[in-house]
Amino acid sequence: MKDLTTAASFVLVGLAGFALAAGAEPLAPLVLARGPHHRVVQTVAPQPQADGTTYYTTNTYTEIANGMHFMDATGNWIESKEEIEIINGVGVARQGQHRVIFAASASDVPAIDMQMPDGNRLQSRVAGISYLDRGSGQSAWVALVHDAAGQVQPPNVVIYPAAFGNDLRAAIRCTYTKYGFAQDLLLQEQLLDPGALNPPLNADNVLVQLWTEFFSPPAPRKQEITVYQENDPAKRQQMAVPDLLDEYLDFGGMQMAQGVALSLSESGDPMNADGAVRVCKTWVDDPATGRHFLVENVPYAWLQPLLQGLPPKQAARDQPKDALWARVRPDRATLLASLPRPERNQKRGERLQLAKGPKTKTGRSLLIDYTTINGNKTNWVFAGDQTFYVSGPVILTGATNATVFEGGTVLKFSPTNTAKLTVQNQINWQGTAFRPVLMSARDDVTVGQKVATNAITSYDTALYINAAIANTNAILHHLRVAYATNAIVLNGNTGHVISHAQFVNCQNGINATNTVFSLRNALFHNVSTVFNAVNSTGHCEHLTVDTANWLNYSNYLTLNLTNSLLVSVTNAFTLSGSNSVSSVSSSSGVFTTVGAGYHYLADNTYRNRGTPNINPSLAADLAAMTTYPPILLTNDFTAFRILAAQAILDASPWALGYHYCPLHYAWTKLNVTNNATLLLTNGVTIANYGTLGLTI
Repeated sequence: MKDLTTAASFVLVGLAGFALAAGAEPLAPLVLARGPHHRVVQTVAPQPQADGTTYYTTNTYTEIANGMHFMDATGNWIESKEEIEIINGVGVARQGQHRVIFAASASDVPAIDMQMPDGNRLQSRVAGISYLDRGSGQSAWVALVHDAAGQVQPPNVVIYPAAFGNDLRAAIRCTYTKYGFAQDLLLQEQLLDPGALNPPLNADNVLVQLWTEFFSPPAPRKQEITVYQENDPAKRQQMAVPDLLDEYLDFGGMQMAQGVALSLSESGDPMNADGAVRVCKTWVDDPATGRHFLVENVPYAWLQPLLQGLPPKQAARDQPKDALWARVRPDRATLLASLPRPERNQKRGERLQLAKGPKTKTGRSLLIDYTTINGNKTNWVFAGDQTFYVSGPVILTGATNATVFEGGTVLKFSPTNTAKLTVQNQINWQGTAFRPVLMSARDDVTVGQKVATNAITSYDTALYINAAIANTNAILHHLRVAYATNAIVLNGNTGHVISHAQFVNCQNGINATNTVFSLRNALFHNVSTVFNAVNSTGHCEHLTVDTANWLNYSNYLTLNLTNSLLVSVTNAFTLSGSNSVSSVSSSSGVFTTVGAGYHYLADNTYRNRGTPNINPSLAADLAAMTTYPPILLTNDFTAFRILAAQAILDASPWALGYHYCPLHYAWTKLNVTNNATLLLTNGVTIANYGTLGLTI
């Protein structure tokens, strides 16, 4: 694996194993322990030997995912199942920590009745879709929910087609998972042009709003996040809604995660994840009516590129001229006052019954979603001698102590189930020079214990740090992220520091929202988009970027670079500030390679070019680091040999770009023979690469 440096002075690490006769059957995976959000799994893999025996190696890892098990009546942890049954005409999901009842119709009250792990209930139904002109404050309903019979699509989906009648061709899809519940709006035609209303609304200012009404809900704990802020004082004073806000909502037993809008293909698969846009949610308690709503907001302009692939909107059919959805209201209060108050369901009698049917194609559509996730409030310690497999969404929140990442811990992520580690509490990061925290794909067998051995596939997000909720800064050092769609996401707060970090084969490196971060001594290799941010500032020192489409994808990131080396960055980029930064179109002659270290500097190419004016803490670290490769030894040790530390450490004026922890010698497959003596003096560091090291 490129640029992975974990060697220290001699530490021998082996796999536990035992030999059996050839032909012995592999042992099935064994679950050693279970908890609400984890299980410890042991696997035994056969390794045939040349002498005809089979050597079995034992791998043990801890799998984690929110809602993995639920407790049965006898107090045992049982595997949660993503399954919806039909009971008395309604859908019931009851084999998990949270339980959901799905009504037969999208207009029923409630259409969704979810019991959270703490026993509280969230009862809801979609009310309608509206437009809000952020400039004038005017609003209009464009679609209201209608009576629409639902269908269970096994094992865990209920879909309500034609959920908005003739107002809009759209469906509501609800999905039950072990870790939560998702409600999706599937638009199957383009939205009404805001300019077609009377009076017309300004499309550039319009928010598309999906309203879901909740009935007697527990009050959520809210944390407000500013996604977009109008900074022009004159324009701001004239706008009814100058800022775009997103609220984190915590209902105690479950939390609502960030929403997203994206295009779906004819088969229902996501298209172009890079084109997905953020959906911002707010919680509205209306004092005039005593009603409660979740409002999902997304600018109409953001949706326009996604809407282009849908059929044009059909003219509304069988609608009176004064239809409710056609009226523009002066403000939100009158908009809500015009919304009919639903009545709770009475005895169903001849009413609709939920039916089971095969999965049907909805056609090309635009998805707008929200997800409610079962929170994991365990105090997690990611131990340095263990491998952890993140098989689904994991949200760490509400714990009394910090989440601990010990040096040497390995986290692997599933390519499915939106595997993502979200931390919303304090972080105790313990990575060290030769024992970094490693995060990679499930099928990467170069680090940690084996989980699976398929072709390596990228996963969702390695580390989502929701500092706006934790109200703390992330101080991360000595880490490596590989194969992630999003390596690190930072949300909120202004003092994050990430140092001595490697990002390899990722789609996006650092995503930042409403934050200020410092990045010190970092390597980005084959990362398509290094930075993608909203309303953020990045202070970066000693970066090496090798092969990227974008350095700074967004116009909303103030990016400052110092003592950095940019190689093969395809698209032009703008820096807010730079000092001793070199940009070249090809890596030829820039780097030299030894073993798995691909980004040592070629002799004297970019050394002694940096400014000495860098962060003092970073300067102290770099003085014990290097841009020189180790000496490569290729001959066996057949006579007395002393290996001593080499003078390869850097000093001001600094070399540009990323610095490695110093390695003095490296080899692969060497022997100590003829009773030779190999003497290692204090401070020397050795690395081996390949499958074999040193035989004594």
